[in-house]
Amino acid sequence: MCLINRARASQQAPKLTGNSDLDDLAQRHTKKMIAQNCFKHQCQDERPLKRRFRRSAYVQGSASFRYGEELGYESTPREMVRRWLKSAADRGNLLDQHFEDIGVGVKRGAPQPGVRDRKFETYTVDLGALQSG
Repeated sequence: MCLINRARASQQAPKLTGNSDLDDLAQRHTKKMIAQNCFKHQCQDERPLKRRFRRSAYVQGSASFRYGEELGYESTPREMVRRWLKSAADRGNLLDQHFEDIGVGVKRGAPQPGVRDRKFETYTVDLGALQSG
């Protein structure tokens, strides 16, 4: 979260606030990716991302919400954020000024068969913004 906020500050984007409900959402998805060797936004027996957000405690009581998610695996958090920032789509999401909140899920291992798990950690970053209802 600190590394992402540092990148946002360099682009004059507002700081993201850590949110425990988004942490839970991100951590559950990270665990599912590792358990299933699934490097996708939706793994087997899992609801689509928008529906997972909608059913989470994060959006309860809100009229509407914005959401986004970044996935990746890398050897260090710094390398992961660096890689995301090199991708136009990932960078756009992480630096999107409309997002206000962030949750991070991390688990040792890589979500793909044949990749040496000991070398990597898998990351899910869930981003959100709420509108009152």
